[in-house]
Amino acid sequence: MNERLIRVVRQDSHPETAPTAGHADFVGRIAPPRQHVATAVRPALLDRLDAGLVRPVSLILSPAGFGKTTLLSQWFSRLRQDGRVAAGWMSLDADDSGAVAFILHLVTAIADAGIALDAPSVPAMLQAGRSGIDAELFRMLDALAESKRRLVLIIDDCHLGRAELVDQLLTRVVQHPRANVHLALGSRERPGAISAQWMARGLVALMGPTDLALDDAGLAEIFGDTLDAGAREILLRRTEGWPVAVQLARLWLSQDSAHACAIDAFGGRSGEMARYLLEQVLAGLPPELIDFLTATSILDRFDARLADAVRDAADSQQLIERLRPFEAFLLPLDAARSLFRYHHLIADYLQLRLEATDVAKGRILRQRAARQLATDGHLVDAVRQARKAGDTALAIELIANAGGWELVIPHGPPILDALLAEFDDPVIAQSPVLLLMRAYQLNGLGDVVMARVVAECAGRFDPSSTRQARDQLVVSHILDAYADDIYRPQWRAAFPAALDSLDRDDHFGRGALLNNIAASDTNMGALESAEAHARHSIIEMTASGQLIGRLHAEGTLAQSLFFQGRLTEAEALLRDVMRAGADRNGPGSVIKDLVAVLIANIAYWRDEQTEARALLAESLDRVEAYDGWVDIYDAAFRTSVALDFLNSGLDAAMATIDRARALARRRQSAVLAELALAWRLEVLIIADQHEAAAAVVKDEGIVERQRVTGLGWRPGYQHGVALTQWYLKTERPSAALPLLRDLRTHAAFEGRRMHLARIDTMQAAAHHRRGDTPAMLTALARAARFLEAEYAPRALLDTAAPIEAMLSIALSDTSRGRFSANQRMVLARLLEHVRSRQGEPKDGLSSRELSVLQQLCAGHGNKRIAWALGMSENTVKFHLKRIYAKLGTDTRHGAVAAAIARGLRTPSYS
Repeated sequence: MNERLIRVVRQDSHPETAPTAGHADFVGRIAPPRQHVATAVRPALLDRLDAGLVRPVSLILSPAGFGKTTLLSQWFSRLRQDGRVAAGWMSLDADDSGAVAFILHLVTAIADAGIALDAPSVPAMLQAGRSGIDAELFRMLDALAESKRRLVLIIDDCHLGRAELVDQLLTRVVQHPRANVHLALGSRERPGAISAQWMARGLVALMGPTDLALDDAGLAEIFGDTLDAGAREILLRRTEGWPVAVQLARLWLSQDSAHACAIDAFGGRSGEMARYLLEQVLAGLPPELIDFLTATSILDRFDARLADAVRDAADSQQLIERLRPFEAFLLPLDAARSLFRYHHLIADYLQLRLEATDVAKGRILRQRAARQLATDGHLVDAVRQARKAGDTALAIELIANAGGWELVIPHGPPILDALLAEFDDPVIAQSPVLLLMRAYQLNGLGDVVMARVVAECAGRFDPSSTRQARDQLVVSHILDAYADDIYRPQWRAAFPAALDSLDRDDHFGRGALLNNIAASDTNMGALESAEAHARHSIIEMTASGQLIGRLHAEGTLAQSLFFQGRLTEAEALLRDVMRAGADRNGPGSVIKDLVAVLIANIAYWRDEQTEARALLAESLDRVEAYDGWVDIYDAAFRTSVALDFLNSGLDAAMATIDRARALARRRQSAVLAELALAWRLEVLIIADQHEAAAAVVKDEGIVERQRVTGLGWRPGYQHGVALTQWYLKTERPSAALPLLRDLRTHAAFEGRRMHLARIDTMQAAAHHRRGDTPAMLTALARAARFLEAEYAPRALLDTAAPIEAMLSIALSDTSRGRFSANQRMVLARLLEHVRSRQGEPKDGLSSRELSVLQQLCAGHGNKRIAWALGMSENTVKFHLKRIYAKLGTDTRHGAVAAAIARGLRTPSYS
């Protein structure tokens, strides 16, 4: 592979590791290891930890084997029993070396403490790096500050996680003005954030090795009558109270009472003494137990079934039972004693022993572990074992068998990050399986151009491979959609052959291609075909069992329905999609962001500005930074520009347009660049910046641009609308009408009823400016027919037209047959809407706010309200704040009382 490709796959490498989100991924790590050996209770140290709660941080700092975990476990149990604070536990390990895994682990531990937080945004963190983690930590701390209970979060083995993540958490807790959190850390190394200044300011309660060393009372509690005072004095002097050495001595002494006579042979407190004691302990064990310990020491965590697979045996459970007395170093992680890990010192020693005695056996054991872990669905651990065995081919084979790049669909982007982090760049550059994963990873991070280069490199390896050809085809089609290439005639012409090349039972591959052609149809104006292809994609994705793939296809279907003017249908479908992804992290959170943008767009057209703002506030940054394509960016930025202009003025709207233009440059999206230019012109026109607008029309050649084809209907339509607005604002209705007729012909032919209403309203405005009232009323009647079916007032309001005067004329028209009774009611409602917007009362609730209030009055909590209305919990909170302000209260009870007093408890909805 050439040096260029190696440079390509090295760029933007993102070595985050994360398990698939969910409580099960942290079994054994959100609770301390269970102690089944004699340990000394340390009341004085526990009291010191209690006293340290007045500070934001406690740090227990010592080398391995000093009993940090034991002490923190005792304190955790004490805090849980006391109940005055919420107590959470995190045990870090190598899986927490990445930001996503660390945050998910953090949220899970806090939830186990009894404080539920909203799921973090995985895509935003992946893209934004350190700033994304900072934002997520601040969000979590804000939520914790609102909790009525103080949280004590114990983080054990801090040195095993990535240092900067622990430092970020520490810094944010100390700096947060209302942090309701105390962090208690157990670590072999002092976190970098804990500076001498922090210590001097009294922010940290510190314990060190001297504090943790056992005294004679501790030894007496551990040994009981086994050792007399003289022997304990010798042992204390020899071990200097080092807890792990004392426990190993206890194990050794329990094997033979005669060993007590040799207690003065122990050395000082050192690694050599620990190894000596381990050797002494192991020397007293039968060979089968020694073999078991050595073989399973390669595993981070294991149960009897995994141990059997690694050892190629069937007696692991019996051997584990025989090792009950040795739980000082074989630690059970759950109440059922089915999951275990080794003390780190012991694991290191046993692995060194294995490498020193039989390298080949160690390789075989790790290969077996890799295969079994992959079978059990622990793919990252499996790949790690294969790599430690030096078997890169096996590692890649396991990934390929699990689905390769398709793993991103059920598990989300973190799985690709975690797996690719296990390989060096030259290895990735030589594997088509890994290259396609890297291509998908780069695409998700917004580097569409580099993603396609890497994907093309993957296709040069073995074109005769059926599987590789299939993967290459599907990934290339997906990347084409992100890169706006699905408008090219040659792409659309090649689609039938591409679909036919896939096996009939390749439901996911066929579903992915069908979803792409549906998106292409939508953007080329073939809306009926788009709907048919999207529904076919849903059928294929359902057959594949890929929920996220199905949800993407449903989102594509919703877009085709939206442009057909079927807003209610589209919104209902999108809210169903949002509910389906509501309890998911990783891929689910991506879906929620994408869908939130599309719902915000519909909410805007219905003039539900509060709802639209709330949804975009949650999602715009994330879809901009991470996962999106032209459908998403059009809906997101067009809506945001409009809202910014309505609520904050020209400068805010222009800043959002600049963001869209910068994104278009990064993604090399010609369509988005054209849309941003059209939005810029339209905003200048509405803001009465006539000179600036005239300069754009002239300098950018807007007249010619609105005739350009080859990029779908969006650029031509948007430029045409902006140019029409320009003509209307500059009193040139005769110039506007031919352009409007052309826009209407295309929109009607393509079935874009959503746009026909706006075009009809602009035609009405042009006729009104010419004084042609009958033509104005005819055009407005067409718009009214759309409003009768779908009340979307912004379709009429977002025009450079005296809409209030036009509506007044329409409602005073006595011509029979021009407006039906229902249409007159709709126009009257719109006129009332316009006038109320001009001076909306402070306590006037929007229909969406009334929906939330109704749920609140029914006694439902935020989660239930979110589910019922198809919102996120953050959107519910956003609405509640506005409801409280409008009703003059700051509590749920006060809002319910105000609703009853004002007759809003059972409101009618439009």
